Amino acid sequence: MLRVAVLLFFVRPLMPPRRRTARQPAAAFFPRSRRRLKPGAWVLFIFVLLLLRVVYRGGESVTPRPSPPLSSGEFLVERVVDGDTLVLAGGERVRLLGIDAPESVKPNSPVEPLGPEAARALQEYVRAADDRIRLETESYRDKYGRLLGVAWAGDVCINEALVEAGLARAETQYSYSEVLKARLLAAQERARAARRGIWGLATPAER
Repeated sequence: MLRVAVLLFFVRPLMPPRRRTARQPAAAFFPRSRRRLKPGAWVLFIFVLLLLRVVYRGGESVTPRPSPPLSSGEFLVERVVDGDTLVLAGGERVRLLGIDAPESVKPNSPVEPLGPEAARALQEYVRAADDRIRLETESYRDKYGRLLGVAWAGDVCINEALVEAGLARAETQYSYSEVLKARLLAAQERARAARRGIWGLATPAER
């Protein structure tokens, strides 16, 4: 033992000094997870949650409810487009059912004979009824999205009156009231016999 002690006495000064690692406080490696929030922090936390909820709801897409189909009734006319089409107040476009008037404003198409006259006749019927018509419709639409219907100016069926004046042809190839078809065909025969309107032209264009 004495020899070992003497050996260590002479050898220890020759050994490199031991490095001491500074101890890190325990909190640096294991921070406290259960810390109580201050009252102000709770208020801020709740405010952020409410704000996120409002932003989320505001970003949700809202699906508009489809508008109900237009039913029969009395309507104000905004303007007349041509001899068989008019626009109601509110923008609804109406195509007079069962008739076909000469074109006057169709894009990329020439103005047909008596097209402007047919449009003016429709305007006169509408004005005579103080720009209000009674519309009968089953909510059917044509390929252009126009509502199909029968328009009345007082006791006058405008669809029938235009055909009888020779300013429109009867269209009976489509599915609609047989009673209306019969009235339109009878009006067309009277116009043809009297050579009114398009039937008085030298060569009326057939479609």
